[in-house]
Formats: sequence, C-alpha cells, structure tokens
Amino acid sequence: MSGTRQPGSHLKNEHSLALIEASVNSPLGRISLFAGEAGLIACAFSDGSKDLKKKLAAHGFVFSRKSGKNSPGSKAQRHVRAAQRAVTAYFRGSLQALDRTTLAPCGTTFQKQVWKALCAVPAGQTRSYAAIAARLGKHTASRAAANACGANPLPLFIPCHRIIRTGGELGGYSGGTAKKKFLLHHEAAWRRGRAVP
Repeated sequence: MSGTRQPGSHLKNEHSLALIEASVNSPLGRISLFAGEAGLIACAFSDGSKDLKKKLAAHGFVFSRKSGKNSPGSKAQRHVRAAQRAVTAYFRGSLQALDRTTLAPCGTTFQKQVWKALCAVPAGQTRSYAAIAARLGKHTASRAAANACGANPLPLFIPCHRIIRTGGELGGYSGGTAKKKFLLHHEAAWRRGRAVP
C-alpha cells in the first residue's frame, strides 16, 4: 500500500452477478472467498460460509470454483488469488497485506461510509462504534454504525474486529468474539514486533 493511498480507496462500486469461489486456510480455520470482476465481494469463516453463500444466492449471485464458459473472467480469478495471498501474508505478520486487496462489497450508502471508516483504523488499534459514527459526522448514530459493522460482508478485509464498545468491551463479531479477540491480539503482537505465541 503506497503512503499516499486513502483508507478505503480499494473499495469498488461495480458488481457482476458471476462470482468465483475459493478458500484459504488460516489459524482461525478455512476462510471462504467470493470475488467478481470488480473485486472481492464477500468472505466468511468456515462456520458461516454456507449462510453467506445462501445470502449471496438470494441476491442473484451465481458461483463457480473454476474457469469455464459460464464462470467469471480472469479479473475475478486475479482478485480471489490476491485475496488468498493477502490472508496468508496477514497471518504471517504483514498486517497491511489485506489493504491491497480490491474490495467490492454490496451495501447501502451509509454502510459503505462506515466500512470506509473502518478501513482507516490502523492494524493493532481499536475505535469505538461511537467514534466511527462521530467520524462520519453522525454523533448519535453509534447503534447504526454497529449495525453496519454487523452487516459487513468482508469481516477480515474491512476490519470491523477493530471496533469495540465505548466501555472497552469487545462487542459482537460475525466470526464470534473468540475470533475477534484472536485478531486483535494477533495485530497487537505483530505491531510490538513479535508473532502470536
């Protein structure tokens, strides 16, 4: 990621209904990845991948695991391969690796504003839901910001795990609070210059 790149600038708005599906192993288990021509659309930890796939199908997306006449094009394949490499690099300590992945999540305008704000939170740091709402100029919208975090279709790439409650409690996470705690510990440890034991 170049030093001049704006946080959240890797978020795209174009969508194609054809998605390529792949997965990557991580210390938190298998992560399913779904990419289209515009970028990575969604991801899920193994325990949530079936539900995510159903939601995507309900929105008209179709899936492929390989190249072929009816599969997504080479851009989608490049996006999913880049995401696989980024996940591997992230868990090996390159905390900014995920920032270089082109993302194309579906969401409302407000959700996308929140997700862009989440991308501005540096690895190893946290912010409150209220702070995210305030960053958007919506000081009374902390609950709406929390709901947008909960609707995040890219929970590792759009770092909602870095958002906690004002009192310091972890709050929710689509992968579960144990995964959220692991990710926060992983990032803090690497920022201090050592791997998670």
